[in-house]
Amino acid sequence: MKAAYLHGFLSFPKRDSRKVQTLVERFGDENVIVPDYHPHSPELAQARLHEMLDETANEPIAVMGCSLGGFWTAWMAVEFGCPSVALNPQFNPHLSLKPGNYTSFDDKPIVIEDADIDHFARLHRQVADARAVPLSVLVNKDDELIPWQETRDFLLDNPLTKDFVSCDGGGHRVENIDAPDVQAVIDRRLMDDSLKSRNQP
Repeated sequence: MKAAYLHGFLSFPKRDSRKVQTLVERFGDENVIVPDYHPHSPELAQARLHEMLDETANEPIAVMGCSLGGFWTAWMAVEFGCPSVALNPQFNPHLSLKPGNYTSFDDKPIVIEDADIDHFARLHRQVADARAVPLSVLVNKDDELIPWQETRDFLLDNPLTKDFVSCDGGGHRVENIDAPDVQAVIDRRLMDDSLKSRNQP
């Protein structure tokens, strides 16, 4: 089985990150994919995630992502039935992102246009309208970028999953990735669902 880690806005693929290594420890380095969807155009990101699935043929794939990558993780669970874990997800990118110029953490330019915001709004509605998808959502209450209550309230209004876990510490970057309660969420969703097809939530 394959696994993928989806990075957040302004971030970039880092195979040595603890979140990626958490997947490597479970699935093996050769089976972990860390796609790059710079410059974060939602249309381009969708295309690259489709390409990733095409490259894995019919082999099931588990997905984990953080922040905007957590949104894409939820979209993968909705669109393809992939067992997924979203860490501190930004479920409202059409509201949090504004048109303008940004610079990624590896010094690459990112341009967000009005068309990108509209595209994110359509994807947001697709995710919000889904129900009972194979998704676990974990938030840290000390997230300095996305208020954890925002995620909780989104899931109360749009119950695409009942598997919601909140932790006291770890911040937006999920520095508590090795904590037993976080590891338990990952094992419960990604390992327990490992024999399921990505088309069978």
